Amino acid sequence: MASGWKTGKRAAELITGRFLLLLVLMLVMWGVYWFAAYRITGLAMEHAALLLSGRNGTATCSEGGVRGFPVAIHADCQSFRLDHPEGQHSTLAGAEANVLLLRPWEFTAILKAPFALSLPRVSEPITAHWSQAKANAHMSWDGLSTVNTWIRDLRLEAFDVPPLVFDVADLAVTPEGEDYRLKLDVNGKVTSRTGPATLPLAAVANFTALSFGPSLGNDPLATVTDWLRSGGDLRLDRGSITVDQTVITLAGGLSLSPEGLLSGDVTATLAGLDTLPQTGEVIVPGLSTSASQFVTMVKGLGRRTIKDDGSEAYELPLRVRNGIVSLGIIPIAQIPAIEL
Repeated sequence: MASGWKTGKRAAELITGRFLLLLVLMLVMWGVYWFAAYRITGLAMEHAALLLSGRNGTATCSEGGVRGFPVAIHADCQSFRLDHPEGQHSTLAGAEANVLLLRPWEFTAILKAPFALSLPRVSEPITAHWSQAKANAHMSWDGLSTVNTWIRDLRLEAFDVPPLVFDVADLAVTPEGEDYRLKLDVNGKVTSRTGPATLPLAAVANFTALSFGPSLGNDPLATVTDWLRSGGDLRLDRGSITVDQTVITLAGGLSLSPEGLLSGDVTATLAGLDTLPQTGEVIVPGLSTSASQFVTMVKGLGRRTIKDDGSEAYELPLRVRNGIVSLGIIPIAQIPAIEL
């Protein structure tokens, strides 16, 4: 009886010892995993700083670091500043990124307002404020795959243009086979230059980057640049801008030449034109005259159509060839070459 009890005790001790050994090994392996993730995150931050600063530029944080042991990686940068040798510089109150080690293929980033961009020979900086700016990204074996961003209560101020205020600004970039889809949705208002008056503003844009590939890669900017240099085709599936009662809808496709010149065909449909002069006057006093001239031109050159609700709209078939925008055979604008 005593012999059986001793045998059982030794078996229990052996099982307990093996369990403790396994637990210690798992903890050591988890610590190695966290430290490897810590090092990779540090290298990724250095790589991001190089990408943002470009040649001869500098990217600095007043304070920041990587922490989060044992279950996550938390990286942050406070008082971020980006300087370029051409003279422009930008500042951001702060940024942070979080990765749960149980889901290392997904990370979340948060940007802290305000943001300011100062340009040479421009007295006032371009500024942006928001209450929330968050991005969620997924990684694949080939690099960055999907990006979703949410911005709330965004206010943009630039030059002498009336401030733009967006309650919602959402952007989604997702792969679809060998193509990439980009969806932008913003809702807000435009403020009058002289008073408290505001008008509703909304914009929707759905693009498809054809034959882009299955991933944004480890250097998204370089991946996009290579796609553009190869003559990347961009299809505008749906695009619309609404200011008060005026709606501009765009559809078509564009491609970029190796010289950085755009070509393609786009159809612009404009509705609610009769209210445009009044809208322009509210936003910028004195703009109604130019707006009236624009309405007259569109009605004279566009094709009149009747919508389902009985209102009228005007279609303008725009032809873009090597940066020259034409309405029929009449050149109306020139798009400068895009430097890649």
